[in-house]
Amino acid sequence: DLSIKVNKFDNQIGALMLTYPSTHGVFELQIRKICDLIHSVGGFVYLDGANLNAQVGGDVIYRLFSVPTQAKIDMVLYFLFYFPGICALAFSGIDYAGNAWHSKETSWNSPAQIQIYMIKTLIPVAGFILINQGISEVMRCMIAIKTGEWPQRQDDVLETEEKLMREAREKENL
Repeated sequence: DLSIKVNKFDNQIGALMLTYPSTHGVFELQIRKICDLIHSVGGFVYLDGANLNAQVGGDVIYRLFSVPTQAKIDMVLYFLFYFPGICALAFSGIDYAGNAWHSKETSWNSPAQIQIYMIKTLIPVAGFILINQGISEVMRCMIAIKTGEWPQRQDDVLETEEKLMREAREKENL
């Protein structure tokens, strides 16, 4: 039991590293309690995310920041990284799709010469949809900075982790 080890080693605990979800895709229902337990003795929690052996590191220190600080960090990152890349996709995609339409581009790999110029229209369309999403996330950050709380998301846009946790809790209650 983790709580026994935490009590035994107390302030000697510097960090805990977890693979979350496990490589089998299993989510730990008590993850918040585990993190709180380690944080209570001054330790850090490093979550090493695993999904079908694709490793993604996660920095839990972000969760230690206040909501307004998280929102400020998110907003800066949106303007530094997200918007420049997505705007480049959207606006260069207009030229890319326009050239494809102008030449009635077809697939040179196919003996049937399948027309692909119409599908290339999705490149700038997807870019502008992502720009719209980024704007809504920046507005969400502005609300969080002002109120100190993250606005609730609608059920259809919940984080996958949150949805899986909710489903697991519902199964436990049955």
